[in-house]
Amino acid sequence: MSETQAKGRCRITVAMIVRNEADVLERSLESAAALADELLVVDTGSTDATRQVAARRGARVVEYTWADDFAAARNFGLREAGGDWILWLDAGERLADGSAAKLRDFVETAARCDSVYSILIELESTDPSCSGEQIALPRLMPRRPELAFVGRVRETLLPAAAAAGMTVVLAPGLIERHRRDHEPHRRLARARRNLALAEREMADIGVRAARPLLAAAEALSELGRAEQALKTYEEAEKAAEPGSSERLEAHYGRLAVLATEPNAGDALLDACLHALEEFPLDAQLLLTLGNVMQQRNRLALAARSFDMAVKFGRVDLSTWHLAELPEVSVVCLAVVLQLQGRESDAEQILAEALAKSDSPRLLRALVDLYVKQNRRSEALAAADRLPVADDEIGPLHEAVQGACDASAGDWTSALAHLQIAYLSGSRHPLCLRWLVTTYLANGQIEAAYPVLLEWLQVEPSNGEAKAYLASLREAGLEVAGEPAATDAALADADSAEADSGMKLRVDPPQGLPAALPPAPIDIPSSFAS
Repeated sequence: MSETQAKGRCRITVAMIVRNEADVLERSLESAAALADELLVVDTGSTDATRQVAARRGARVVEYTWADDFAAARNFGLREAGGDWILWLDAGERLADGSAAKLRDFVETAARCDSVYSILIELESTDPSCSGEQIALPRLMPRRPELAFVGRVRETLLPAAAAAGMTVVLAPGLIERHRRDHEPHRRLARARRNLALAEREMADIGVRAARPLLAAAEALSELGRAEQALKTYEEAEKAAEPGSSERLEAHYGRLAVLATEPNAGDALLDACLHALEEFPLDAQLLLTLGNVMQQRNRLALAARSFDMAVKFGRVDLSTWHLAELPEVSVVCLAVVLQLQGRESDAEQILAEALAKSDSPRLLRALVDLYVKQNRRSEALAAADRLPVADDEIGPLHEAVQGACDASAGDWTSALAHLQIAYLSGSRHPLCLRWLVTTYLANGQIEAAYPVLLEWLQVEPSNGEAKAYLASLREAGLEVAGEPAATDAALADADSAEADSGMKLRVDPPQGLPAALPPAPIDIPSSFAS
């Protein structure tokens, strides 16, 4: 029996620190209503309708004068909370469907007062071709007087928990972040704020410690100050404990900055190998190494790295990581195996993974493999397993038929099928990709151009689509009257890439039609608090 069971039903406070969050607060409070005995909103100076929204949802609102210190604000909330347990949500976050019931049952039957509990937090990608991201952070805590947060920014209760001899354990449930976290203006404002708070904290304590250094480095990277960000990440690495999550994050951060720098290939490889010396089985580092090797056409080494990630890769949940990391690893390996001419091995890898998870990412990779080999019936069967609406099945079948024809070089038949799919309303990436490919193969540049822009709207970070667009521009083949749209598409693609993640991103390379040259593989990345 847990300590909480002996006391009967526990009171749970769901607490939030907010300012001017009227547009997103209701969704947060609504998601927690089934869990909370008390909804507590600590308002730090809102000038919009935040307090009214909170009151309408039954929350108790307490006002707090902001002092440039997130730990101080949370500790004020701890003093105000009336529950035996406190769950923290940030503005815009919500408990995923079913998570409130899971957490209530967990607190009543399994949670112990000698532990604090991390919960997975997920940020969905704006681009379906890229994985979302996850991190597990301590969000559920018992009421204990010795527990308090420290840190003006990236506030944490882990030092207090460690001093009290408490363990950190993963609890069930999922917290979903709002997609507004991708918005460039919001990210830049947060970066400016966090940089100022980190510098102020380090001045206060007189030590350049790993936690505020990481906050500063992340902010510098977001603000485009790459050289300073690299130096600060290197400083954070030295300040962090060997083998710690902070040390791993410093490695991730340095790699993320280098991945956006032109002509940094050798430095990126050196940094990746340096990180792997300390974390040899980290899945994201192995994926990064595989991507670097593939860019250098070292396919055997790329396959070995991806294979290690699939079979032995480890994930540090307390750092931002790809939510679909196992699936991404499998797809990366399958693509490289195909580039080596090992299609049967690639098919086996995908089949084994799909036996464990009916992942859309894996299914699409399997469809691509069958299309490339013009295995029409298998491609159609795999496409039937994709999660599409009933009225999209027919157009998707046409797109698959056209893709198989295109792969076989029958461009006339391919165009007929793909135009039917497109005119029937299909905007599935498979349809857009192969329609663009077919138009270009037929020399129909003007017809390809708007479809290519649509493809970039659907998959802003798709390296193949961006490579097509860049190639058209370099060749001076822009459609008359369309240059502004092209610029917007490239800008959207760049901003989506920069804002697509919160840690080192290593999404799978795009498998390309055999008739076309491969596009460069991107490692889009960014960080946010």
